[in-house]
Amino acid sequence: MTNLPEQLPETEFVPNAELERAFLEEFLHSQGLSLESVATLPAAQATAIMRAASLYASGHLSEVEARFHLVEELHGGARAV
Repeated sequence: MTNLPEQLPETEFVPNAELERAFLEEFLHSQGLSLESVATLPAAQATAIMRAASLYASGHLSEVEARFHLVEELHGGARAV
């Protein structure tokens, strides 16, 4: 059994943290797992699964960021807030 945190660490603000967690959970769900079930796996297996989930989430976050920049370019660049 591993000692994985039940929640993301508390921080002031982590950009895209909720979206990243959603992608992690989406990957785990596609494998028939959840964060809770991964915590019950042997450490080596849990680490391997979470590495794969992290790669999945990272790729999707990169895609979201690329789309954001494309839309920003199409609409004339960043706007002052």
